[in-house]
Amino acid sequence: MCGDCGYAFGADGAETRMTALSRTPWSLEPLKLLTTTRWIARIAGVVSSSMMAAMLFGGASLPTPVEAVGLAFFPFGVSAGMLWAWRNEIRGGLLTAFSLAGFFVWLFARDGKLEPGPYFLLFSSPGLVLLACGLVERFRRRS
Repeated sequence: MCGDCGYAFGADGAETRMTALSRTPWSLEPLKLLTTTRWIARIAGVVSSSMMAAMLFGGASLPTPVEAVGLAFFPFGVSAGMLWAWRNEIRGGLLTAFSLAGFFVWLFARDGKLEPGPYFLLFSSPGLVLLACGLVERFRRRS
């Protein structure tokens, strides 16, 4: 193969043009993107959990039993899911997703309406991104 022009000569002497795909390790690019996304989500999860802990423990009053049920889902369940996602992204991400869904169900049962605002999704998004990374990794390994 000529290094400058990318031409190669086959066994029969025929000249063929090498494609950029055969010369460049493109298969590594999605892996870099997945790894970068994974680490951004992990760091965002630490920041999100830290902010939720600061807001939770910044108050002076103890929660009522009804509020304690909601706190079990959000922030405790969501934070536990993001922590577990460091070891197992799919299971940790599922814990985050189910904790968030449980919180929304609890909120609807308590208030009779569902108007949570975007902040619960924003604080939970690192766990959901880690779930997506885990699923992409699983499907990538199977193919």
